[in-house]
Formats: sequence, structure tokens, C-alpha cells
Amino acid sequence: MLEEWGSENIIIFVGHKMQDPDLRGILLNLTQKIPSRPRYYLVRPGITSVERDLWSEKRISVLDGTFEDLLKALNQAIPQDMRPLAAKIETDHPIRTKFIIKEKPSSALIEFLTNNFTYVHEGLSNDQGEPSRFYSGFGLDWYPILAGLDVRRNLIDKIVEDVILRPEEDRPSQVELYLVKAEAGAGKSVLLRRLAWESANNAGVICLFRRGAGPVALGALRELSEATGERIFIFIDNAADSLCLIRELMEFARSNKIRLTVITTERVNEWNILCEPLEQYLSDQYILYYLNRKEIEVLVQLLTKYNSLGPNLAGKTFEEQVSEFEDKAGRQLLVALHEATHGLPFEEILFDEYRSIKPPEAQHLYLTVCVLNRLEVPVRAGLISRTHSIPFHMFLERFFKPLEHVVEVVKLPWGDIGYQARHPEIAQIVFEQVLTDSTERFHEYIRILRGLNPVYSVDNEALRGMLRAKWIHNLFPSYEDAKAIYDAAEEILKDDAYFYQQRANYERIRPNGNLSFAQTLLEKARSKQPSDSTIVHTLAEVYRARAEATERTLERTRYRGEARALLRGISATAPAARYAAVTELKLSIDNVRDLLRETASTDRDIDDAIREAEKGFESARQRYPGDRYILTTEAEFAKLLEDHERSFDALMHARTANPRDPYIASRLAAILVHKGKGDIALTYVKEALESNRGDKRLNFQYAELLRSGAAPTSEDLEYYYRRAFTKWDSNYESQFWYARYAYESNDQDKVREAREVFKHLREIPMSYEERIRIQDAIGRLTTPRLFSGAVSRLEATHGFLSVDGRGDWIFFHENDTAEGAWDHLYTGTRVLFIVGFSLRGPKALQVSLEG
Repeated sequence: MLEEWGSENIIIFVGHKMQDPDLRGILLNLTQKIPSRPRYYLVRPGITSVERDLWSEKRISVLDGTFEDLLKALNQAIPQDMRPLAAKIETDHPIRTKFIIKEKPSSALIEFLTNNFTYVHEGLSNDQGEPSRFYSGFGLDWYPILAGLDVRRNLIDKIVEDVILRPEEDRPSQVELYLVKAEAGAGKSVLLRRLAWESANNAGVICLFRRGAGPVALGALRELSEATGERIFIFIDNAADSLCLIRELMEFARSNKIRLTVITTERVNEWNILCEPLEQYLSDQYILYYLNRKEIEVLVQLLTKYNSLGPNLAGKTFEEQVSEFEDKAGRQLLVALHEATHGLPFEEILFDEYRSIKPPEAQHLYLTVCVLNRLEVPVRAGLISRTHSIPFHMFLERFFKPLEHVVEVVKLPWGDIGYQARHPEIAQIVFEQVLTDSTERFHEYIRILRGLNPVYSVDNEALRGMLRAKWIHNLFPSYEDAKAIYDAAEEILKDDAYFYQQRANYERIRPNGNLSFAQTLLEKARSKQPSDSTIVHTLAEVYRARAEATERTLERTRYRGEARALLRGISATAPAARYAAVTELKLSIDNVRDLLRETASTDRDIDDAIREAEKGFESARQRYPGDRYILTTEAEFAKLLEDHERSFDALMHARTANPRDPYIASRLAAILVHKGKGDIALTYVKEALESNRGDKRLNFQYAELLRSGAAPTSEDLEYYYRRAFTKWDSNYESQFWYARYAYESNDQDKVREAREVFKHLREIPMSYEERIRIQDAIGRLTTPRLFSGAVSRLEATHGFLSVDGRGDWIFFHENDTAEGAWDHLYTGTRVLFIVGFSLRGPKALQVSLEG
């Protein structure tokens, strides 16, 4: 409670526990941060003289009494005219300059722009920092951007031209997601801030930068969109830490017709492992590579200007300094900066830095910070005090000074302070270099684990990271160590669904894991979070593993039935839907494999099992075209059938009995094609199709067999692919191939329909790589037809070509032009090109100057 009474500020804290390190941390932080010499009072009964002296040194007076005693004293001491509290809430904000309405921003929007996001504008302020700290690896928030300490990367120009300045009519979607990928320490976080700053202040667009980690009320986003009428650009660092938020932003913007562009960053491996749910939203991605020659020269100039050359570069000529960085080519910026300025391998620099920290208690404290910062979470001051049994004031006076060059102080959302290493990559290296012995690693892990308090969001995030099954399995080869860690965590988290899931995952992936125990844990997790599709999917995987582990036929059947029942309960729109589809396919393969091995199984049994599997693969192929997991699983299924002659015989017998069966005809045709008998396969599918003309699967496969033939006509392919889907169903692959061939039609209505289909396909859930992959070209990819035309419109990094003889235009990008051609293009320039197709539609490729 803070009120101005007379000439001084009075802050009153009511606490029950004098030794609570978190409360002490807040108090001491306030004594340092707030000027004007306020008086502080801590109210608690039973104050000792030692405690009173301790707090008086920090300008905190301790009142011996209860909260009731305090209220009675205040009632007598404070005049009536001093009691009213200011109730006015300021609702104005710099964002209002973007408003096209008269109303002020609501308090909800102000909170949105205060706690959740930073509105990037010229008046943005930031605490002062030191250039040398930035160049040693500290992030320092907006300070490096405002001070111009960063090297402006060439990639910024490309993203500004491709994304920020792109006309609305040329955007791939109303709601976009762009990714900047790089290795750890490449400088992507600084680049993202620079990009946001220049986009806001040079391009004049609305830019919001994610801050904090708390929940976001998305209704404020709708208010902002309606009040400004502009596209909103949101910048979010480290996508893996904000998966749910990004998904919510994309879905909310789509459902509310908000023009939104999200730009995010992530490490290459983290994106590939953890961010697959975001692939379906991805509009484009960019790779942040190593510094080029010009960027290195700018960096050396900055290091010189701010006396940060280090012992290895100081005294050398400019060319020698630049050469030192060029010698580190292929290494990331963080690594290059340390190795070029110190002249030693990065790991050696960091380990020497760790060993030089004195006293030993400070060294150990730094290790604690690194253990958690490798998970990209800061360490609370209270956690440090509790885990190291160090009074908070002693930490500030004795240990913080030796750590100033390696530890950064950060403000936590609730007003507390925290500590973090300069970079998660540095924290990871220190962790690996110091804790090489598994026993030492175990004891450090346990000690920190027991000090964490999940009430705090950063501690809860740290707990989740520390308990990931794959990490526990990799870090601790001993089962006893892993078990002890999970046992300790259970005391802290109690009945937590995530804990149960990770412990179950550990049992599932470790050698000779206890699958029955894993099942029990997942049932508990499911009871806590019944709507979590990832838990349900994990439980289905455990049932599948149990089926594979047992030799009893009926028990195996029961486990697989349980797994299928769980998978059917996962919604097609759930985050785990794609994984559920793959698991269901694997269950079908398991069943077929068992039947092929068992001598007692009949051809009819095998026939039925293959038919069921084929149904699943057909559905999965259409819903998730090009999905690598589904393609890998289908390849496994095909090899299984090819390796067992029994399967081919069973399929032939089934076809003889019923040549019209679409599933049998489909799988038999696939085997015949692999055997080099495509003509027979085509005959079989055609016979089945004659009796099932409306069957979408057979129409699709017949079109596929025609397309793989010698000289199919576009009209035939267009016809059969069109019969393979109903408008806007989930047969996406059929829709793509229909649109691809309809685009070649002389019927303008079909061409318009093709463009409509491609527009629809841009929005379907699909991996980015599959979305942009060129799948075909007019005239085929191996023998593409060459077109001629002229540039009809040219933008910063893309344009449109008019196609001779067609009367329409086609998109092309700067990257699709022949070397040197882009600089010679202008409106009306004659060009040659080929027309390729991806899920996004037709695109001009290999654009070159005519003549």
C-alpha cells in the first residue's frame, strides 16, 4: 500500500515470516530502486532485537504487533481528509496516435500493452546499460537497440521488404506467421528487437513485442484492430516458450477477421522438435546466417568505439581484426565474439571464466543460475537464498559483485528480481563443462529441485523443463537417480498432470521400462486434465507398447482395442491429432504383421486387416499430404507386404472374389506398381472404378496411375481428380492436383475455380516445407514447358508476370529469377519462365530476360 502522507512516502508490508527470502528480496529491492527516501514498515508480532537492527540498516522499521494493532493505530493517526484513495485510472497511451476513433483505449487494452506486450514507438525508454556487457553476451532488453550497439543484419532488409511492406492484396493470408531460425547464439533475439524497432519507427506500422510470460486477454487485440483499422505486427522471441500463445493468437485472429502478422524466432533444433504444431500456420521462414564481410567490419568498428576489442584484437590493424572474425566463419555470433576477442576456444573461455569466480560460494551460486538458465528461465532471488542458505543481504554485499560480469539482474513480472546468465547457450556449456560427473549432476539437480516453488511461474517453468523425460533419460543413466529426481518432484508438485505424463514417458522410453506403472501414471494425468490430447495420445502409445510386449493373443487384441478407443476420442483439430493418426496407422500395421506371422490366420483374415489399414492410410494421406511421419509409416507398411508373399496371394484371392473392392484394388495396385506392372495395376483399378464411379479413393488412385503413365491428358487428369473430392472436404491432395490441371484449362471458369482452390489450400493445416514444395510444373518437372511474358508489376522483392496467350498474371519472387536478372527488371520487361505449382498455387520459376 503506497500513499503520500505529508512530505514522505510510507510503505507498509505485512508479513508473517521474517525469514521469508522472497519477501526480504522484494523489500531490499525496493529500498534500492525507489528514490525520495521513503519510510518502510514491516508489521509482525514477536520481533527480535537482532531482526530489528538488521532491517533498520535497510531503512525498514519493524513494528511489533498484529495487523489488527496496525489498523487501530492508523485509525487514530490518520486524519479523515487524508483517507480517500485516488480512484482514477489513466487510460491514455502512446498507441492512441494510431486510433481512427475518438475513444481512449480501455483499461483492458492498457493492461494488454503494459503487462503482455511492449508497444514499440519512438518514445520507448530503457534503463541504461554498458556496451561492454552487451558485447560479452548480455541481452539488456531495448538498451542495445536504442544505443545503436547492434550490427544491423542484412536479413532485416529482406524481412522488411517481404513481410512488413508487403501490400495487403499480395499477402498469402489475412493471418500470417513468419519464423527466423538460427543456431543458439546467432543473435536472433537482438535482430527481432531491431526489426520491431525499425518496422515501427521507419515503416510506421503497429508493432507489439511480447513481454512477460503471463496469460493474455485476447479481447484487447480485437479492440486494437477495430480502433486503428491497421494490420498488427506481433514479435515473439523463442517460439517454443510461447506455443500456446501463438496458436491462440492465430486462431483468435482468424475467427475475428483481424489482420495479424506474427514474427517469431527459434533455434533450429528447438523448432524441429518442439514447434511442429505451429508448422500449419507458417507463411514463410528465414535463416539467420553468420556475419558477412560488411557486417563484420561494422562489428569491429563498434567494438573499437566502445573499447570492447578484448586482449586478442587490441593492438591489431583493422584488417587483422576483421580477419580474426572471418577465421571464425560458420560459427555463431556469440561464439565468434568471444573467440575473436579472447583468442581461445569458446568452451575454454567459459570454463576459465567459471574457475576464476571467487569466493567458491559465488562460483556455486553461478552454477545454480546456469542449471536453470539453460532452460531459458531466470532464477528468483528467493530461490538462491533458500537453496544456498545465504541471507539475502549477504548475497547482495558479498556475492553479487564477483558475478556482475557473468550474471544479469532482471525484473520479474510481480516485482521481484531474478538472475540469469548472459545467454542460455553459455549456461548450457557451463552446465556441461562443470557437471561432468553424473553423481555431482544428480546432487545439484536434487538440491535445486527441492528449492523450487511452483507457485511462482518461473519456478514452475523450470520444474517442467527439468522433468522432461528425454532430458532425464539423457542426463542420468542410472534408473535410481532418475527415480529419485521424480520422487523429489512429486513431493513438490503433488497431483500435477504434467508431472505424471513426464514420469510415464520416462518409463516408456527407458530400457525395460515399467509400462504398467506408466499406464497408471497417465490415467492419473488424464483424470486431472481430461481434455489434454497429448496425454490421451501418450496413453494410447503405452497401450500399443504393452500389446507389443505381450505374447498372449487376446491380451494383445485388448490393448490395441484400448489404444484405438483412446485415439478415436482425439478431435481432428486437437494438437495431437496428427500424431494420433500415425499411431492408429501403426496399430493397423501391427495387426497385419501378426496375421502374416501366424500360420493359423486365413487369407480372409489378412484381407480384412489390409483393407482396414488401407482405409486408414487413404484418409491420412489426404488429410495430411506429404506428412513425413505418415509417408514413413506407409513405406513401412508397403515393405511389410512386399516381404511377405502371403500378403500378395491374399490380396489376389480377395480381388478374384470381389474385383470391385476399392481398398483391395488400391493396395494391390500399389504392390503391382512396385513390381513394375503398372499396366495391370491400372486395369485392376479401372475395373473397380467401373462399379464404384463415385468412390473418391478409386478416382484419386486412377488419376495417380494415369499421371505416372507415359502421356496422360490434362483433361483426363482434371476429370478424375475432380471426382476425388467434395468441395472443401479433407481430401487436400486431390484438390491440389485438380487445381493444378484445371489451371491449364481453356475454360476460364475452371481457371477461376483453380485459383479459388489454391486460395483455400493456403489455409489448411500443413507443414511449411510441404506447403511451399514445388510438386509439378506445366510440362512436368523433368521437361517443363517454357513460357514468355512481361513484368506487369514489381514490388521490393516480388512481382507479377503477364503470361502470353493466357490473359492472366502469375506471381514470382526475387529468388526465382536467374542470376543477375532481378536488377534488370522493370514494368514491361520481357521474360522467359516456367510455371510450377505448390499448395500455394502457380508460381513463375527460373525467370530470365528474353533474348
